[in-house]
Amino acid sequence: MVEELSLHLRSIGKYARAKDILDFLRDPENQERLKVPGSISLKTAHHWMKRMGWQWKREAKGQYVDGHECEDVVTYRQNIFLPAWSNLQPQMRKWQVNPTNNDVEEIMEAQTVPQRHAVVWFHDESTFYANNQRKL
Repeated sequence: MVEELSLHLRSIGKYARAKDILDFLRDPENQERLKVPGSISLKTAHHWMKRMGWQWKREAKGQYVDGHECEDVVTYRQNIFLPAWSNLQPQMRKWQVNPTNNDVEEIMEAQTVPQRHAVVWFHDESTFYANNQRKL
């Protein structure tokens, strides 16, 4: 019976619930085949899932949960983004903090002064998500 219940829960996917066991056992054919008389309580279904190794947890949400180490993302970063960044670096302005007065100063490199500067624009995705919330 455990194998069949586990197979059923795996077929549902990562959002399987104890209620899915109840629904599965409401089918008279499944009750007869598994020799389960009547129905079970939701608490019993929770207990069975725990005994079978299923766990309840919140799904992580954050900057690096969305697959930043997926093969296609790593390939893009290594073969396209980083080489492009490296090519632009000579055109980028460089800054340092002056230790005597804590002012930020531009570092001038005489041999690689480009005619045009490349400006890199950084953004914080939390700003995007903060403005993308539904009002209830």
